[in-house]
Amino acid sequence: MQLIAHTAMMDVRYWLGDLIMAEEQYLAALALYREDEDFDQLRTYGFDMKAVNYVHASQFYWMRGYPDKALRIKRELDQWCKQLNNPFMLAFAASFGSSVLQFRHDYQEQAQQLEKGLLLSRQMGFGHFLPQAEFMLGWNRVMQGHITEANLQMISDGVAGFASTGSGVSLRYLQMTKVEAYLMAGDLTSAMQFDAQCQTEQRGYETKVYDAEILNIRAQLRLKTRGEAAYCEAEELLCQAIEIARKQRARSWELRASIHYARLMKDQDRRREALQLLQPIYDWFTEGRSTKDHTEAKALLDELRASIRAA
Repeated sequence: MQLIAHTAMMDVRYWLGDLIMAEEQYLAALALYREDEDFDQLRTYGFDMKAVNYVHASQFYWMRGYPDKALRIKRELDQWCKQLNNPFMLAFAASFGSSVLQFRHDYQEQAQQLEKGLLLSRQMGFGHFLPQAEFMLGWNRVMQGHITEANLQMISDGVAGFASTGSGVSLRYLQMTKVEAYLMAGDLTSAMQFDAQCQTEQRGYETKVYDAEILNIRAQLRLKTRGEAAYCEAEELLCQAIEIARKQRARSWELRASIHYARLMKDQDRRREALQLLQPIYDWFTEGRSTKDHTEAKALLDELRASIRAA
């Protein structure tokens, strides 16, 4: 019962954006798990407690600024689910469990997992994981540059299907990544329409874990509209995103929002401010230097320093 209680509290703390407490509950649950005794809980609760903890831990460790550790946990999750040999857990690990690969921008590996998750969910009739995998795969393909009507339709169908399951915990984030996909496709009108729609539909949901990234995506939408008013609104959104990320100690969300804010400052000839913002959060990290966010941050820092010296 303690194992189940710690797992449940880990899950709740994760969605509330309390990443430090989520980690504490995760470590407590993992210490209690006994592979030879607790396997039967899968039949009682539908979920294996170790797998549930691994899925969330891979994500909150990435958010906290440990992308390499997050990937190692994802590898452990996949290996453990193979040992379980349970279709539901395999679909869980391949759909929602692939989110850490999305965060890291490991798109090719994520696509392979989502295709497996989608196929398994269709075969077994997993109504919860099916629309989630469908949405994420469509988004993944668009992010890789495969911008087609079919992929955009997968995103729309997946969001609608996931909303129909009655689960609202990650719906806010899915809706905003739909906006992000249409921005990638260059369809600014649709992106703005979806943003206005999801702001209305998001009322009432109290999950917080994706708040910083939601504001970050919304800021990118404002920047695409151009104009002084849009730039001011984007700056305000990015400041809010950074503030939330700092409160949650979500260093990776902070880095991503700081990159976009530093670029905005650079465009406004505020290079020293941009450098002062981005350098400390970039220096905080001790791993993950090869990931997309870190390589972008380093390139921007080098550009800022060069332009300051040239001035």
